[in-house]
Amino acid sequence: MEVKHLLMASAIIAVSATASAFEWNPTIDQPHQSSDITASYQLENLRFHSNVSDATNSNVMPKWIDEDGNEISATTCIYDPLWDATEFTYVFNFSSFKSNGEYTLLFPEGMLVNASGEKSAKKEFYYSVDIPSLSAGMYADFKVLTVSPDFTQPQALWTDQNITLNTNHNDAIGYTSIEIVDKTTSGGIVSTSNYTTPHEMGKDTPISFEIAGTYKFIKDHEYTADFTFYNGYDAYDPNGNPTPIVGRASYTFTGRVEGFRYSEIELLSVSPDPGSLISESSKAIITYEFSGPVTVYKALTPLGQYGNNVYDASCLSSNDDKTIWTLDLSKESFLETIDAALTVDIYVKDQEGNQLKGNTGEESEACYSFEWICDLGGKLIVVSSPTEGETLDRLTEITVKSENGESMTWSWMGEAYVKDSDDEILGTIFLAEGEETTGTEIHFTKWIDNSFMVAPIDIVAAGSYKIYFGPGCFTFGEQFDAVNSRSVTSEFRISGKNDTSGADTLEADAVTEVYDMQGRIVLRGASAADIKALDKGIYIFNGKKYVVN
Repeated sequence: MEVKHLLMASAIIAVSATASAFEWNPTIDQPHQSSDITASYQLENLRFHSNVSDATNSNVMPKWIDEDGNEISATTCIYDPLWDATEFTYVFNFSSFKSNGEYTLLFPEGMLVNASGEKSAKKEFYYSVDIPSLSAGMYADFKVLTVSPDFTQPQALWTDQNITLNTNHNDAIGYTSIEIVDKTTSGGIVSTSNYTTPHEMGKDTPISFEIAGTYKFIKDHEYTADFTFYNGYDAYDPNGNPTPIVGRASYTFTGRVEGFRYSEIELLSVSPDPGSLISESSKAIITYEFSGPVTVYKALTPLGQYGNNVYDASCLSSNDDKTIWTLDLSKESFLETIDAALTVDIYVKDQEGNQLKGNTGEESEACYSFEWICDLGGKLIVVSSPTEGETLDRLTEITVKSENGESMTWSWMGEAYVKDSDDEILGTIFLAEGEETTGTEIHFTKWIDNSFMVAPIDIVAAGSYKIYFGPGCFTFGEQFDAVNSRSVTSEFRISGKNDTSGADTLEADAVTEVYDMQGRIVLRGASAADIKALDKGIYIFNGKKYVVN
């Protein structure tokens, strides 16, 4: 497309200001006010900024009006307040435009509404454009071979899907748009988006692009999906230089949503048990048993910077009747990034091609998702205080360091406990604000006790105890290069020398430290009389709570 002349500068038809209309100045990104339009698809999507931070779109749509007064209204508005509260994108049916026309771009009054309920004023802009023939540049035999997902069987709720299209001329596609219309509700647009990465000449891989957002598909409604492809191939001048030819082709098909047809086959068992610990690479072999023959066509884990890592097909195998499937992750290459938790999603179909419902719910892509605790590829840590086998009179502090002196941070991903000799949890180790850390050592003086209160760690009763930090409690490195810690268990003893549990603590001559419910020291070396003189509230000392009335 060539824009012969852009008459639009800042010419705006004045609109009388009323109490119900507010003035605004749209900043149009596409088609741009001061540059030539060189691709035919740029009039299909009008993107502009409202310059009103609290504005939302109404049901009024912008229009292109030709010199004969014919109107071409936008078919939909894409607006995501979570992404940019001032940006709107309107989509038009490009095939309704005629070549070499003079057009007015009209923003009708009331198209936007601000937080005060006032409607936007009318704005007009003027264009003179030359729209090329829609058949220019596309291959005569162009056709779509496959589309994924199957739009005749969409889920009830569709969120951030990727669409993959395979055509017989994938390398001729440089731009793709999609428009999904609910025909049952008089053509209301369900979704519209446009994006694809240009293919190199000769590259025949399918085209994939993302539809961002959340859209509902309603049972017993009929939908039409329309894909529009741009660019085509290059022509050549007499000197052999390539001359891009902008082309356009469409592919439309219709389907009725009857509710997703799930298979009746069920998953019977998973081994090892989800949630259990995988501590040896040889045990990183997951087995799924189904009530009938199925195909596990994809297995992935949500790792990686921008999406899901799909396991190679060589990891998957089945028995002869395809009722038992095995995902073998015991190879070292698969375990390098598994250092705290392993989440695996498997996607399964029966022999008729129907998806198994999975355990992720009907309002998401159906799959079976399970997680295992992994203690495989992480960094080693050491409990340096109390040391392994040490006997203490009292435990009030725990110190953990990295084995090789590497810097680490507390991550909250793992589980950290103090346990008694029967493995009963006495408290969940808690890193309180202001705790001392040196990068290679982290000190803990607080725990969440069995009454679910944050309290100072304090053990004086005689006996054997364990400190346990599960895999993933600490992180080495940053962001996507981070590696989690391995698990560690350290055992120690308490002598019982300071155990005063049999005495009336309030009548004791002295108390070492008194804390409030936030773990802050309010008295040190206090007497029972000092405690009774405190302000009303709940206080903790010797691991017990006392109420001062």
